[in-house]
Amino acid sequence: MSSPPHIETGPWERVDEWTETAFDSRFVAVEAHNAVYERPGFRERVASLVPAGIDQSMRAVFTTGLSFNPPPPGEETPGKLLGVAAPYARREFRTSLGEDGLVDVEHTSAQEMRLRGRRTVKAFQYDAGYPLEDTAAVVARTDGEHPEVDIEARPGGDRRGVFDRIREAAE
Repeated sequence: MSSPPHIETGPWERVDEWTETAFDSRFVAVEAHNAVYERPGFRERVASLVPAGIDQSMRAVFTTGLSFNPPPPGEETPGKLLGVAAPYARREFRTSLGEDGLVDVEHTSAQEMRLRGRRTVKAFQYDAGYPLEDTAAVVARTDGEHPEVDIEARPGGDRRGVFDRIREAAE
């Protein structure tokens, strides 16, 4: 059995892992091996702002590795198999973001990324809203305490960090 691509760079830590069937036909079965990484302490720092039922941190990295049964002949996975599996994985990822409580999930772009050895991968960008509690609800839930939480939006820096983790997981 395969495992999802691993991220070793601290301070990210794996917080969830699962395997699911991505595609199944009489010719080939494709399994997706998934993992979610978060920065330790970040979830606790923002916990008072997160509504009940939202399990996913607003800053997380997801990895997915695919395995084929039977394995394709040779060393390279044929493009046709990836052409079937990739759209499914993209749809399922979008669906899972909605199931995790994110709102207005939208696929906004895709970008080819160059890796060592002249390999390339495709990174897909999604924009979504993260439903934070309003101040009144937070104060009511924390027994009148007004938590001091500072969440800095750093889209460019966060995006670079995610791309670095993708390159790391693909090595």
